[in-house]
Amino acid sequence: MNTKKNSNYGIIALFILSLGVLSIPSCTETTTTTDSCDLLINSLTLKSTSLTRGGSLGDGDGSNSANDAGTIVFSNDVDLDNTRLRDLAQQMYLSSDNQYSSGDVLLTAFTNTPTSSGSTVTIKYDQIDIPSNATTGSAFILVRISGEPCPTGGSIPSVTKAVAVTIN
Repeated sequence: MNTKKNSNYGIIALFILSLGVLSIPSCTETTTTTDSCDLLINSLTLKSTSLTRGGSLGDGDGSNSANDAGTIVFSNDVDLDNTRLRDLAQQMYLSSDNQYSSGDVLLTAFTNTPTSSGSTVTIKYDQIDIPSNATTGSAFILVRISGEPCPTGGSIPSVTKAVAVTIN
């Protein structure tokens, strides 16, 4: 009787294992590729690196003229549209060093409509305002793009570009 009981368990175990094999999907190797999520700041230029506390750099008239405050050039293979890049480019800070930190001062910066050429996007700043309580002396203006989800999966890493300036 004990032998019959053990053989019944064996049959039940075999049945359960065979169900498991039928329900396991095949283990074939699949390769998925994720497009790159690179967003680079190629350059950040300013009309002047001598800035006045409480003043504005640029012409402030939205004319996209030679009197603009500065220019930022991006390269990206992320397929972010120009409007999103323009929004990201407004993260401009006044910093005591060339690295972003939470103590940096967010500046009011107005940008014009971006222009594109292939994967390169150029954004001109019409006006950059310098706070009246800014510390005089050496400083940095920096643009920081904080990391965000990539449309193709993964994340766009944070990137920063800085320009040395003097605050008068």
